Amino acid sequence: MLAYDKDVYSIANVKGWVQLKNRCDVDAFNYLQLLNCRANIYTANPDSARYLESLHNKVEYSKSLQGHKTEFYISDNSDGKIRDENRIDVSEIKVNQKFFKVSQTVYATPPIWPRVINWKPNGFIMTNDTYDDFVRQAVVKK
Repeated sequence: MLAYDKDVYSIANVKGWVQLKNRCDVDAFNYLQLLNCRANIYTANPDSARYLESLHNKVEYSKSLQGHKTEFYISDNSDGKIRDENRIDVSEIKVNQKFFKVSQTVYATPPIWPRVINWKPNGFIMTNDTYDDFVRQAVVKK
């Protein structure tokens, strides 16, 4: 199963199925699995251990760089928006001061990308600049 954002990516398929014909594409999907797993990878085939270990060795360093980026912003109470000019270091926060804490996941880049996943022409996201999350066009139209 492959879940993806259809507003950003396109994947050529036949009745929902994609046939991978190149070992590099299989490796690329497995890199994504290894980079995004929490702790364990399971396989039905015990002989896959060497293959998975070799892929893991290629992404181990990148995976160690993943984490969260946290920033703090002073609340200016004017419109509730978070602005870059209001960013402060955590050490600058004063007692009883109102502030926003913004935490974002930092993802590692896989060594190769599956060739069957393409950027959609004119793909896009929408944001309301509040750091809440990205907004889908279908939500905006409602």
